[in-house]
Amino acid sequence: MAEAANEHLAPTYLLSANHIGKLERGVVDRPSAPRRSALRTICGVQTDAEIGFERHKWRSSVPLPSRSAAIEARPSAEPAAVIAVSTDIASPALTDASPPAGWRVVGYLAVRDEAQLPAGLPIVAASATQQALDEPIIAPASPPVPDLGDYPGGEWNSFLTVTRLLASQRQAVAPAVLLSLVEAHRDCLATLFRQAEHDPLRSHIGAMVAEASIVASRLWSAQGNRPMALAHCARARQLGDDLGNHALAATARIFESNLRSDAATLIGRSGDIADGLRLLQEAQALSTALGPAAQARLAAEQAQIFAVLKLPRECDEALERARSAAAGITERDRSGLFSDWNASRLGVYEGTCRLFLGEPKKAAHLLEGSVSHFASDSSNVNVGLAAQVDLASAYAQTEDLDKSCALLGDAYGKLVAIGNQRGVDRAERARERLNPWNSERLIRDLDERMAACRAA
Repeated sequence: MAEAANEHLAPTYLLSANHIGKLERGVVDRPSAPRRSALRTICGVQTDAEIGFERHKWRSSVPLPSRSAAIEARPSAEPAAVIAVSTDIASPALTDASPPAGWRVVGYLAVRDEAQLPAGLPIVAASATQQALDEPIIAPASPPVPDLGDYPGGEWNSFLTVTRLLASQRQAVAPAVLLSLVEAHRDCLATLFRQAEHDPLRSHIGAMVAEASIVASRLWSAQGNRPMALAHCARARQLGDDLGNHALAATARIFESNLRSDAATLIGRSGDIADGLRLLQEAQALSTALGPAAQARLAAEQAQIFAVLKLPRECDEALERARSAAAGITERDRSGLFSDWNASRLGVYEGTCRLFLGEPKKAAHLLEGSVSHFASDSSNVNVGLAAQVDLASAYAQTEDLDKSCALLGDAYGKLVAIGNQRGVDRAERARERLNPWNSERLIRDLDERMAACRAA
């Protein structure tokens, strides 16, 4: 079935036997639109409902799950907040029943730890001031990575689970879809932080506010709103500094540097490379508190800036530090803000550095491998498209205009479709590198294709 469906799918959406198994078991109950279309075609049906992909109608008011399938926190006599995360049921039945006495539902998010959101995993934020639940309390599992600082157990672990689950989806889900969920979660944490009075509890909540702010910053950036992206990242940096949380302070600087330098001007003209490099140096001074994934990203960002400045020795040294750190990344480290980091992700940076250093053939070789790898990785769509745009620029520098225009046109259409404005800006900068060949028919065809994408 996967092979038959793949005949109707672009490389980004290819299915495997594992994907089909998840559909059969109900682990995934509503795949992405291209996959649903391909499956309808090979099954000979007209609607999603005929093959079991009904759209779920989430209720505006939902109670806490009545069974112990959720991670629950017992309310105290003082105002508090709880998040209940159900992890062991594929399609929970939600009803209009009233929540338990003393509980008030104040927010609702529906997300799943898959590329397709939202579906399946209910996350209910509630406030309680009176009586305790009769249900038994189930201790939640520890978060996969304490990379941004240690957090207390119990109910606060549920907030951390949501924060990192949302963060892990930012490369796979359209920014506009995910942003409202992230901002709602961040607002809930920010309210708790303002109301908290005693340490160390306040510092733990503040750390989660900072982490959620960085996630929101990346999504605002993807939508092309640079001021909001900078504001969220600067807030995270201030919180990290105020709380004395070196891991968070360094992480915020890494992502803020990416914004300040506009990814070393590969995306926009308003970037300040010196400002970006300064923030990375500040992050490096705090880097002993970082895990290997964060250290790899830090060094890779430094390498990219050195490449833009035409400093090959410094670039190579930074890339070597990045490789060393990436070699230590385990599956446990790939969580939250760094869920998309591994040796393959570093390959995109290496290829881009070679592009900036005027080595287009080396750049093309590295980026071809990255594009091939990410073509089948539905959890890192944006990374794969960025690599495809840079590969198009490498082909342009080797004057292989056929490949350059084909790749750039394909990537541009996909970036426009998912609403990734930051990626669109990157692609439009890549188009500028083709200006020397503006009189060629291939370039005129590419311009028409890009204009049609914008109009659609």
